[in-house]
Order: sequence, then structure tokens, then C-alpha cells
Amino acid sequence: MKPSDPHRNLIAPTIQPNEARKRMRRLERALNTANEAVQIARDEYHYLMYGREREVRER
Repeated sequence: MKPSDPHRNLIAPTIQPNEARKRMRRLERALNTANEAVQIARDEYHYLMYGREREVRER
């Protein structure tokens, strides 16, 4: 098993590898979109509540 492959116990045995890869990519895109939406919502909420842009901290 390649390190980049999801662990086989996470995927139903009835799903073919090609379909699993396709759906994992689709899931990843959806999660990235959701993450971006949450960040935008957080920034807009902060602006509406405090009247200024949120300060971005460096990590």
C-alpha cells in the first residue's frame, strides 16, 4: 500500500479503487471550499461586530 493511499479499512470493500480515488478528490475539494467559506464568514462577522478588519496573526 502506498503512503498516499487511504487506509483500506476506511473505505467500504464494495467500492472500487478508482471510484474511491474520485470520491476522495471530490471530498477534498468540498472540504477546501467549506474551509474557505468558514474563513470568509469569520472575517465578515468580525468586521460587522467590531467595525474593523480582523488582525491576522503569524504562526
